[in-house]
Amino acid sequence: MFYVKWEGYNRKSDNTWEPEENLADAPEVFNEYIESIGGRPVQPKKATGKKARLSGATPDTSASAKKRRLDDTGATTSGNKKWTPPAGSWEDEVMNVDTIEQTQDEGLQVFLGWNNGHKSKHPIEVTYKRCPLKMLHFYEQHLVFKEGGGGKISNGA
Repeated sequence: MFYVKWEGYNRKSDNTWEPEENLADAPEVFNEYIESIGGRPVQPKKATGKKARLSGATPDTSASAKKRRLDDTGATTSGNKKWTPPAGSWEDEVMNVDTIEQTQDEGLQVFLGWNNGHKSKHPIEVTYKRCPLKMLHFYEQHLVFKEGGGGKISNGA
């Protein structure tokens, strides 16, 4: 199933879930979308209710393991599968802007928390384009006002 935003319909309630066969009349748009997300989605395997674990093995929760899950492009990884952010607007997909950091090599980098639990980092220019309201909300939360007399007044958040 594919979540479709119909051309000429701007309300979120106009979007629909459609099976692939219903999209056969627009092969150019469909193929462009598949290419933009890095290929055809893979159907998840049904859970059996039991997680396989090697005898005596324990999950790796060390800091180094967590760092390995965040690669240099900002996409989190799970095993050999690489997660990439969706094409288009991220406003409905991003839960929050965690922080913004200045790096010597990459400039300003924005760390995002996604609704699906992933975390990623992106150049600030990308986040201004993909989720401008989330960026505005982040800045509003971190405003500090000063009185005319020099004392600080917080934004109350």
